[in-house]
Amino acid sequence: MTKSIKVIGIMIGAEYEDVKLYQMNEYWEENTQNGTHAEIRSAGSSWAEGIRDIIACLSTQSCANTQFVVVYDVSCPNKENHIKKLLAGINKIKKNDLLPTLISIGHEQSSWSEEITGQVSSIKEVESTNSHNDLFKKIIETELHNTKKELLAADEADEQNKNTEINLPQTEDMPISSPMNISMMVLGGFIAAAGIAAVAIAFTVLNAATFGIAGLVVAVVGAAAALSGVGLFATGAYKNRQTTSDESLSFSGTFAHQ
Repeated sequence: MTKSIKVIGIMIGAEYEDVKLYQMNEYWEENTQNGTHAEIRSAGSSWAEGIRDIIACLSTQSCANTQFVVVYDVSCPNKENHIKKLLAGINKIKKNDLLPTLISIGHEQSSWSEEITGQVSSIKEVESTNSHNDLFKKIIETELHNTKKELLAADEADEQNKNTEINLPQTEDMPISSPMNISMMVLGGFIAAAGIAAVAIAFTVLNAATFGIAGLVVAVVGAAAALSGVGLFATGAYKNRQTTSDESLSFSGTFAHQ
């Protein structure tokens, strides 16, 4: 997998129209099969006068993984106006959600308005040196390293989230008899057995008794037959009924690697 990142820096010098642009690109190839890691780095710079020329140049060089850095000399008399114009132009042409970074060369005595602070991700400062051009390049190189580090960390976090994603399986109705069904089947069998036993006792009494109790015997026989029928009906009805027990509602988490 090939990935790339670009950092574009604009430096506002001490002079009114002293504006410089410097950019660095880095491409790297990652091979997950054999663990190889190759990097290709390139850098380029251009100097232009005026904010308009710089913004026109930026519109053709911005890509998805571009980080903008605005560097300014604290001694510039028109720094606030330049910074506002640059930030407004950058936020119109950038192709991602990364806010520009604002860096001062030297200590900034005054605080910036919300119009500026609301358009940048962070505000930093570096000590002034004799060669601002060399310092400018060093700043962009450092920002490239930090932005790449953040990008790789975000990719690693996304990969970990995918690896730990939990997919809950679809539950299906299974023909599992619940404890209530089992109890009713046992009860039905008991009633049926009691009915059959009552029939046997009734016939025994019928053979041994006199005709004076024939009516009682007939009643006993009828009751026994009724009990037997009810028991057999209950057994058959609950035997064919299928329900899902409460235990079937428990889930097992499955870790899916995507």
